[in-house]
Amino acid sequence: MRTRRLTAVLTAVVCALTAAPASGATVDQLLHDDMALPHEVLPHGVPTFWSWAQHPFVSPPAPAGYTAFTAWGLVYRCANDAYDSDDYVQIADVQTWMLDATGWHQYQAGFRLEGAAFPEDFSRTQIAPNYQSRGESWVNVRQIYGRNYHFWPRDRAPLNSSVRKIVVLARARWFGQGARKSCVGLSMGGDYWQSLRALYPSVTGAGVGRFKRVETAWRVFSMTLDLGTSSAVPYPFSFAATELR
Repeated sequence: MRTRRLTAVLTAVVCALTAAPASGATVDQLLHDDMALPHEVLPHGVPTFWSWAQHPFVSPPAPAGYTAFTAWGLVYRCANDAYDSDDYVQIADVQTWMLDATGWHQYQAGFRLEGAAFPEDFSRTQIAPNYQSRGESWVNVRQIYGRNYHFWPRDRAPLNSSVRKIVVLARARWFGQGARKSCVGLSMGGDYWQSLRALYPSVTGAGVGRFKRVETAWRVFSMTLDLGTSSAVPYPFSFAATELR
């Protein structure tokens, strides 16, 4: 029975990704808003003076010689909301797109998601996440008191100096259990790495997208980096219009 349920979930993911494309303006608006507007919900336990605590944030370009990039995401309990151990978030379809002179190129799509539960202010050591279930490119994860869920694709993407734009995308939805309905926020972001195999601390932040509430229906979350002047090249990805909010 459990296998059938998971198969149904993955089938729904595929159907949503192959749905009729939303208009380019709608996709443009989503990507714009996820980098221009204040957070829709605030992350619990994050110091308010941090650069990404209230709104999206973009770091300086990658240091010279850095040749890799990775998408990542953060799941937080909403500020002022009580802890709820019953509810869980499903995250799927994390992917990175890069635009260079030859067009758009997709990376990190379909990769296994790795992750850890860090203290909300990253002040102490990470621990294992509270996974309810997981597949090759999706996870169902519950909250752990006082901790976030920080996730990323297993393998990094190559990065070169000709890249003009980077878009990070993911889809997520929330499953409420019990009488109380919690509030959970998610933000997508990215890091520059010195190489595809470099070890920490050979990494620097690239950007943090807008924290938005995870809802019961699928919703798209994004982070965009404009790394140089580029002509208007249509985005090669599309989602159901109902997810672009």
